[in-house]
Formats: sequence, C-alpha cells, structure tokens
Amino acid sequence: IPELLSPFAINPGSDIDIFFNIIDSLLYHGQIQTLIDVMGQAWERVMDSDDITPWGINEFGGKLISLIFFSYLETAETPRADDAALREAVAPYGELENKWIETAIRHLSASTPMPWQEEDFSESVDAETWQNNVGCLLLDFMADQKERNGIPFSRSEFARVFLSSLLYEQMTGPAGGQRQRSGRGRRSTRGSRSQLSASNQSPLAPTYELLDKSLVKLFGFLNLQLYKAGAVVELLPAYLHFLARLNLIHPTEMDTALEKLRAIATSMITLLERTASEPHLVEAVKTAWSDERLASLRDDTELAEARSKPPVQRVAKPLKSTKKPGALQTYTFKVTYEYDRDVWRKIEIAENQTLDDLHSAILDSVDFADDHLYSFFMSGRAWDKSTEYASPHADGANAARMKIKDLRLRMKQKFLYLFDYGDEHRFEVQLMEINPDASKKIRYPKVVEEHGESPSQYEEWEDEELH
Repeated sequence: IPELLSPFAINPGSDIDIFFNIIDSLLYHGQIQTLIDVMGQAWERVMDSDDITPWGINEFGGKLISLIFFSYLETAETPRADDAALREAVAPYGELENKWIETAIRHLSASTPMPWQEEDFSESVDAETWQNNVGCLLLDFMADQKERNGIPFSRSEFARVFLSSLLYEQMTGPAGGQRQRSGRGRRSTRGSRSQLSASNQSPLAPTYELLDKSLVKLFGFLNLQLYKAGAVVELLPAYLHFLARLNLIHPTEMDTALEKLRAIATSMITLLERTASEPHLVEAVKTAWSDERLASLRDDTELAEARSKPPVQRVAKPLKSTKKPGALQTYTFKVTYEYDRDVWRKIEIAENQTLDDLHSAILDSVDFADDHLYSFFMSGRAWDKSTEYASPHADGANAARMKIKDLRLRMKQKFLYLFDYGDEHRFEVQLMEINPDASKKIRYPKVVEEHGESPSQYEEWEDEELH
C-alpha cells in the first residue's frame, strides 16, 4: 500500500480529491500507521501546494492528528493527555486541545461506558451541557465497538462526527411555530419542539427524515463521501443496541427505530453498489442490516430484563419560566465574530422582538452598514435551508416574523448569523441569559457588554479603490 500511495505523497496537489478518497478508504479499514507514514511524507508538499485550499490543508492536518492520537491510544500502556511523546508527535501538524484530549482518553480507554441516565439528555439540560454529554456518549460507543466488534477507531470516528452533528440539530430544532416565508405569502409549516417531544421519541435516536437528509449531503457531486456514509449506516444498528443496553432507550424503541431506518439502509446499499468500487464496504453494510444480525440484536439476553418492563412514556415538559404576569422577558445573546473570536458583543433583546430586530442590533454593534441580505441558521451550519430564517427581502422563512420567544431556545444554545451572502460575515450567536422581569423603561435591543474593535465590513483594498 505505501508504494501505491507514493505518487500522491510526492505530488499531493495533483489529485488531492482522489488522495482524500483513498485516505477515507484506509481510515475505514483501520490502516492507521500506513496513513501516518504516507500523509506525514506528504505534509510539507501539502502545505506548499497552490492546488489545495486552506481548509483542505487544515483538514489534512486534522486527519493526521487524529491518526496519531488513535495510534497512541492503541500502543501506550497508560495513555495521558500530558504525555510529551504524544505532544511531540502531533506538533508538526497542529496542536491538541487539552480538554478534548483529556475527555477522549478517559472515555476511549475506559473498560465500560459511563452510567448515563436519560436525564442527562433531557430538555432540562442546557444546550452546551447536552452537546458535551452526547460527545462523551459517542466516545463511549467508539470504545464499546472497539472492544466488542473490533471496529477501529478510525472507522467509528466517521459515525461519531456524523451523529454528533445530526443529534445536535435534532435537539435544537425545529423552532416553535411556523416558518413564515417571505414573498407572496408562502409558508412552510414545521412542527414545534413540544409536538416532537409528544411523539415520545428519544433525542438520542436519529429520526428518519433528518438521517435521510444528512446522508444525502454525503453524496454531493463534488464531495462524494462513500466511506463515511457507509460507516454511519453500518454502525447504526450497533449504536441503537448500545443505547438500549445502557437503558437510554427501551428495547422496543430500538426495534421501532431499526424497522423505520431499514429503508434508508436498503437505499444506501443500492447507492453503494452503484458508486463504490469496494465490495467489502457494501458487504459490511449488508451484514449489519441482515435479518440474522438484527434478530441477534433484538434477542440479546442483555436486553431481557428491560424488555420485561413497559417503556417509560416521555412527557414533554413546558419550558420553565419565572415570568410574572404582565412582566417583560428579555434574552441576552453573546454574538461572536467567527473570523476573530476576540470580537464579541452581548445584546439584550425583548421577547416580542424578532430575529430581524436582532439582525439590526448586531450590525449596529459592529458599525456595519445594513446594505446586504442576511440569514440566521438555527443548526449553526451556513446554507442549511431547513433551519434558515432570512431577510424579508430574501427567499426564505421571514426573520421579521419570527419572535425571539417563539424560537423556544435552550439556555446556551448556539446558532449562526450570516450577513452579506457575498463576503459572508459570520457571527456565532449564543443564548446566555433570560431575564423574566426586565425593565420596561429601557429601549431594546441594547448592547450590554462588548469586547474587541469592530471588524472591517469591506476589505481594505476596496476602500483604497474608492479613494
């Protein structure tokens, strides 16, 4: 394999897309050391290449760091986040984030998962804690699959990243009420969080609709991610079984989810047979969803005790509020400029004001002229149409008709504000505080705290041309 990859290592920029596909193939098969050797050899040429975008270089370096970390976990007698050997090995390609590495080592090297409870993922948990809990749960799943089924970390990592994003989007949306579309009175109806909660589905089990939509994105014309899609679908039955073993879902919920999602697996197998040139990937997905394999999951004796008890009905709890009758409730958001995170503002806005009002307040806080279109993306992903609220003059759900209180946000929940579809000024927006008894004498929205100088709205060369 190293000899076959040698041309890519010598000139990675010539066929970087093919190189990335080969990397994904070897990640799927757990060829960690081979990849470390070949990608390490190519690293300097990747950095110097004019044919590879900056984000492509960052992705390449990030994959190398992950591979070195997985190799370290498999070879170190006692893995430690502060191990100098680990730090030295990754230094040429970037830095390790201390808190994440400590967490990953703790979970990936543990012999058993943490004693999770359903309450750890309930509506009472703030969005930031919820996301951290899900991240740790998925690390436990990776360790579990390594121990039980010999699944290499480099394969289950595909599923971890995918499910982490999908489950967070599932938790944070859709917003309450209807997404009013601008122009000629068009509307798109979406269920409220309370309606979704009433369906009694666990927030940890992917819905058919969102899973289908998310997998489709992996089959982009210019970004075909076959091995990631295959790994996700292959590991889904094991993931649902893992949740049932931890009593995070009832075995009958696992049965129902497997039945619903099997149609997606069938479609995935057909797609992989048409587009993938590797029979091992197709066969692995077929085996994971075979009648025999699914029956073994359903009949697992570890689930016998749980099956003997009826499932607990999840009741949607109304959002807690200490708001007094007639009082004004306000929301304080921290708005951070994504291209310079030292620049942020805290903005307090009244409950009956809209996302359009928040848009105006953000622009005023950074001294931007309101001369372009904008969108809010509640999933945090730019151009995610399913969670978009846009300028009244754009084609999208109307931000001017969505009141802040109707978003039904969790504390610490984050979303994206994107201004100017050309230059794409991006701001992370996070709910920091809810005041149930705010003063009615103050004009909202208002900036309550700020840090850092306002960024330039236009590039300096444009200003020079004007002069």
